[in-house]
Amino acid sequence: MLSKVDIEEFKKNWYTFEQIQSISNSVDAIDRWELISEEQFWKNVYDKINSKMKENV
Repeated sequence: MLSKVDIEEFKKNWYTFEQIQSISNSVDAIDRWELISEEQFWKNVYDKINSKMKENV
């Protein structure tokens, strides 16, 4: 979770509310370990590449 100091620093650097909220959500997900594995990440990448290649055939 972002601290009030962090949030104020983002505001001072002209981050929008949506950007700050997105950063906060990412930090919260990391804190809860809601991350995908490296294996899953690369599987998603290759699946996307393969689907794009199939579209062009």
